[in-house]
Amino acid sequence: MNELQKLHSTKRFTIVLLLITSLFALLTAIVGIYEYTSLQSLPSENRAESIPHDLRETLGQMTLFVIFPRLVLFLITAVVFLRWTYLLFNVAKKNLEDGEVNNAGWIVSFFIIPFMNFFLPLLAFLDLSKKMAIKQLGEKDKKQNYLIIFWWVFFLFSMLMTMSSGFFTVENATISMIQNDALTTSLSEFTLFIAGILAIFVVRNLTNQQSNRT
Repeated sequence: MNELQKLHSTKRFTIVLLLITSLFALLTAIVGIYEYTSLQSLPSENRAESIPHDLRETLGQMTLFVIFPRLVLFLITAVVFLRWTYLLFNVAKKNLEDGEVNNAGWIVSFFIIPFMNFFLPLLAFLDLSKKMAIKQLGEKDKKQNYLIIFWWVFFLFSMLMTMSSGFFTVENATISMIQNDALTTSLSEFTLFIAGILAIFVVRNLTNQQSNRT
């Protein structure tokens, strides 16, 4: 199997994982809304201990069957996505002139380096898309660039919201704090769902772009 075939094989696996992970993100967003509305009847200044046992059990089951699998799926999808990214830039390096595309290993490291991972992956994908489009079409593909930008903005927004809040509240949290956390999580996960759907098109388009060589 050559590298282009490996890229297409990884593309299919990546798209399937992105779809499943995105659906779990949507389910997690729904769980967040359910948690928020279920706590509406309780005084906002009450502590978490005041949550009725039945509701606490229901939320615990939702965490076990929705949120934990979503976290595991996200990690697996991230690893496979990085594998796809490595193969994509490896193939692109052969399709373009020497020096036009950064080393695939460097591109993967862009996702890991703190702070730089806010913008370097986006710039790398935009640069690749632009150079391949110019080579094949003679001009930039603006629609694809917008797709990449929207995907990255939704993904980054979701990650920043998750970092600022997270799935767990502080010790001795009040009902109000738990509700705020549930709303933040719900918004973050819904944004991640949109980012995941956009990522499917990004993966498909950039992979297919490598097959349309001139």
